[in-house]
Amino acid sequence: MRRPSRAEGAGAATLDAAVSATGQDAAMTTMQSYSFTWTDPDGTRRASAVAYDRISADRRRAELEAAGASDIDEVPVGPGELPTLEG
Repeated sequence: MRRPSRAEGAGAATLDAAVSATGQDAAMTTMQSYSFTWTDPDGTRRASAVAYDRISADRRRAELEAAGASDIDEVPVGPGELPTLEG
C-alpha cells in the first residue's frame, strides 16, 4: 500500500485498501435497528411505531421495564420495517 501525499490525507489510501475482492467497499457500515413488542401492565399487547439504534433501544427497554411492561421482545428490523403483533 502506498503512502498518501499530504494533499490526499491519511484516509484516502486507507479507503482504497478497504475495497474487498468482491468490489464492495469494506468501509461501508450497515446500521442495525431494533423495535419492540411488549405487554402493557393492563394486558394490552403493543408494538413499537419506531425503530431504535442500539443505545436508544437499551434506553427504551429500561423505560418499558420501569413502566411495568412484561413480555418485552426486542426485534431486529431493517429499513422501513416495524414489528407486528402475532395473533
